[in-house]
Amino acid sequence: MSDRDKLIIVVVLLLAIGLCPYFFYIKDTKIATEALITQNTELQARLDYLNSLEANREDYISETERLNEERDAIIASFPGGILQENYTMFLLNTEYSNVTIDEETGIYTLPVRFSAVGYADNIETPISDENAETVYMAVTNRSSIEYSCYYEGMKYILEYIMEYEDPMIYSGITMSYDEEFGVISGEIILSQYAISGPDREVAPVVIWPDLDDFDIRGNEEVGIFGPITNVPAEEEDVEGEGEGADAELTFEEE
Repeated sequence: MSDRDKLIIVVVLLLAIGLCPYFFYIKDTKIATEALITQNTELQARLDYLNSLEANREDYISETERLNEERDAIIASFPGGILQENYTMFLLNTEYSNVTIDEETGIYTLPVRFSAVGYADNIETPISDENAETVYMAVTNRSSIEYSCYYEGMKYILEYIMEYEDPMIYSGITMSYDEEFGVISGEIILSQYAISGPDREVAPVVIWPDLDDFDIRGNEEVGIFGPITNVPAEEEDVEGEGEGADAELTFEEE
């Protein structure tokens, strides 16, 4: 081996010895250092954000309480659910809240008459994050009803819904006018709204709590069907029906 070859070998060994620390220590240390710098930058940004929150802590608490109160007020303004009875009561109230009865003839007049009622299923849509402590659902129901009335009756049903206690709107309405009799008829789409949740209750609906106010209860002395008598069923079997059979209702003629 010549002196030149020996010199080359020595130079290569020196380079290897010099580069080994870089590849086995300095390079890894540099990468770790860069990662720490990046992490430190992120943590510093997080710290600055938390400091800004702390500086405005009382304002954020006050604003959160205000928004929670507004949210609770909005939720409380809606019923906890929608039942078919709600729809039925609205129609009955609309028909009978402005009923008039002729004292001499006993003939009663309704401002509007409803027919062909179609009740649809409720549609529920989440309105809070699924991870929220309390998950609320927006409940919507769109049902249809056919109607007939005169001009004054049409004004009445449009005004009546504006003051109705439950949140409802007419989301669709069709009209046709009979020139000969002056009757307006068509179909109404009635939309009802509610907010349901685990902490909300669906209030029971009492059908006709105010029959006596309108003098239309059938078993009163005065009513659209006249007086009514409750005749108990006989105790013995009648055509296979034993004791406790349903009572029969008999209308008395005046």
